[in-house]
Amino acid sequence: MATKKAKEVESEPVNVNDQLEKDLSGLGLGNMVKLAEDFCDMDVTCVPTGFPQLDYILHSGLRGIPCGRDMEVYSRDPELGKTSIAVEFIKAFQRVGRKTLFDDVERTMTLQYLKDQRVQVDPQADPTRYAVRLMRHEKDVIPAEMWLDTIQKLSNVMDLIVVDSVAALEQKANLEKEASDNNIVGGLSKMLSEFYKKNVAKRATVIWVNQMRTKIGAYSPSGSTPLDTTGGKAIKFYASIRLELSFVDKIKETKDGDPVGMRVKAFTSKNKVAPQWRSCNLSYLFGYGFSPIWDYMELALKLGIIEKKGSWLSFASERLGQGMLNAHKLLAGNTDLYKQLQLMVDGEDAVVNANASQAEKPAESEE
Repeated sequence: MATKKAKEVESEPVNVNDQLEKDLSGLGLGNMVKLAEDFCDMDVTCVPTGFPQLDYILHSGLRGIPCGRDMEVYSRDPELGKTSIAVEFIKAFQRVGRKTLFDDVERTMTLQYLKDQRVQVDPQADPTRYAVRLMRHEKDVIPAEMWLDTIQKLSNVMDLIVVDSVAALEQKANLEKEASDNNIVGGLSKMLSEFYKKNVAKRATVIWVNQMRTKIGAYSPSGSTPLDTTGGKAIKFYASIRLELSFVDKIKETKDGDPVGMRVKAFTSKNKVAPQWRSCNLSYLFGYGFSPIWDYMELALKLGIIEKKGSWLSFASERLGQGMLNAHKLLAGNTDLYKQLQLMVDGEDAVVNANASQAEKPAESEE
C-alpha cells in the first residue's frame, strides 16, 4: 500500500525574541529583559587582588573580586585580618582606577594605618585613585538607618564600598531605648533585609566585614558551641561570596623564635560566581599586613623558581637574602625583580590550582 507523502509547508523561521517581545508588551511587561539580549547583565568582571591563590578561589576563571556583587568576610576569632583583607581589596580597586569608600562604623581605623597599608588617601597626589573614609564625628553616634541609607545612595557612585563592621551597626530605637526596655528584637536583621530589597540597581561591590557570635540556647552533638554571624541571615542569602578566615600557624623567621606573622586560611563557604568550598593560605606579617610578596615567594619555592641552599635564597642568579624575611625585604624594595618573579610564578597555573583545593565544612555550620 502506497504511503501518502506529507506536504512540505514552506514558512519563514519565527524570531522567538520578536514574538516574545510582542507577548510581553501585550501584557504590559515590555521593560522586562530577555536572557538572549546583549544588554542582559549576566557577565562577570573581576578585579585581581594581587594574591594568585586568593584570586583563584574567588573566581577560578577570571581570577579576582567579582564586580557589582556583595561579599561577606568573617571569622570565628578576632585579630585574623578581616579589616586588613578588606583594605587589600581597596588597594586592588585603586590599582585599576576605581572609586573606593571605607565605612568606618567601628571608628577604629586611623589615617596613619591606611598610609602604612599603602592605601592612596590623598586626592592631591592622585585625584583618580584615593579612598574616601566615612566615620562618625567626635561623640556623635550614627544609627544603622543612616549608614544603610548612605550606602544605598553611594552605591551608584562608588565602585567598592567596605562596611566595617556589621556587628557595630545599631538601629536608632536601640540607641535611644532605656536599659530596661527589651521589646526591640531583630531590628537590624529586618533593616538589612529591606536594604537588599531596595538596593537592586547598584553598581558597587560591597564588602561586609562581620563577626561571629555564640548561638544562645543552641547546642551541638559534638559538644562545641554553634557560632553564627551578626545581623541575621540577610547577608548570608544575598551575598555572592562569603569568605571565612581562620588561623593556621605562626610565621617564625627570627633566631629567638619570635613570630613575625601568621598564616591565615581563606575559605569560600559560599560562592555563586565560581565553585565554592575552596581554600588557600595567606601570609600576614605584623606591621605590614597581608603580603602578596611572601605568597609569591612560597609558590616560587615549591616550583623551584627560587633556589634554597641552607637558609639562603636566590633567584635569577641573585641572592635574595638569608631567610624568608630578609628576602621579602629585598623584593619589597626591588620592584623590577619582584615583577620578574610574578611573571614566572603566574605562568605555572597548575601549582595555584593544586593549592586552592576543596576544604572542610565551615565553622558556623557545625552542628
